[in-house]
Amino acid sequence: MIATAALIPVLLLLLGAMVDVSVTTSMQTWVSEAALQGARVGSRSALPREAALAAVIRFGEGIAGWRMGDRLTATARLDGTGGVLVVEVSYTYALLSGRTQVARASSSVYLVDTP
Repeated sequence: MIATAALIPVLLLLLGAMVDVSVTTSMQTWVSEAALQGARVGSRSALPREAALAAVIRFGEGIAGWRMGDRLTATARLDGTGGVLVVEVSYTYALLSGRTQVARASSSVYLVDTP
């Protein structure tokens, strides 16, 4: 009985750490996918930067706080001579431990013939 009572805090700590790792992995995956989708959509548009940012916002509509300026920042720019679209996304989220974390991702795509 005493041994079980002594193990409960350790098990709860391990469970909390597993939840934090899971949330961090999920958020990083969402942010990476949002950057990729933004770059993909923007590369096929007549207005690449605007289309990329709109795609990033649409991608995460189901995620709490996924609004530009709230916890989400996204930029889209044309690099070099305008042949490469670079989309950068960052999202701030809270962990179970009470800390806040920032997930960042970037994606680059060559522009194709735009309509």
